[in-house]
Amino acid sequence: MSIAFRILLICGSLFLTGCLEIIEEVNLNPNRSGTLTLTINASQSKSNLDKIMGQDSIYGQKVPKRQDIEKALADVSNKLKNTKGISEVEISRDFNDYILVIKCSFANVAALNAAINNIWLLYDKKAPVNRLHFSYEQNTFKRSFDYGLIKNVKDKLGSQEKDILSKSYYTTLYKFQSEIISNTNSSATLSKSKKAIILKNSVLDIVNGKKNIQNQIKLK
Repeated sequence: MSIAFRILLICGSLFLTGCLEIIEEVNLNPNRSGTLTLTINASQSKSNLDKIMGQDSIYGQKVPKRQDIEKALADVSNKLKNTKGISEVEISRDFNDYILVIKCSFANVAALNAAINNIWLLYDKKAPVNRLHFSYEQNTFKRSFDYGLIKNVKDKLGSQEKDILSKSYYTTLYKFQSEIISNTNSSATLSKSKKAIILKNSVLDIVNGKKNIQNQIKLK
């Protein structure tokens, strides 16, 4: 979610003009390597986005030009590629349907944490470089989230933005090669195979602290 919120800040009003869905997918291997795929899908708001692309501002925020978004994504790509343990970085964007996909492989969970922290440093030079977003110890995969990271976002939201985010969703999907024994987030749903778990919440509920994406997943 850290990367997603940074991209939302970059794109500003562009993604705050309609409903969107953010999907964080992690495929984890037994040796702690894996892949991360982050999808930001605003296709349901295509008609609204098409209308405002030619405007200079909306809701008092500057509408980013395509070159601004491309520059920001290039910065993210370079940061990922220069992080030790991160490989196969791919960023695809569909400006017709407004879908952005960021994908990379990580050698271990420590590399994944470093990649996320490095991206934060692009926009906040004082951000901690050792923050743990994920961990995997003793067959337990943990997703942590520091709500202090998005406090500035919450404080700047107006009524229109809040209404949009109440109709937007953040989904986490974690897939494993072993069966899941238990998890600590009661809102999460286990797949029939017991090798995947999904959690979907309103973005506004997450920003307001009413819902969370934290979870501890115990594997066989």
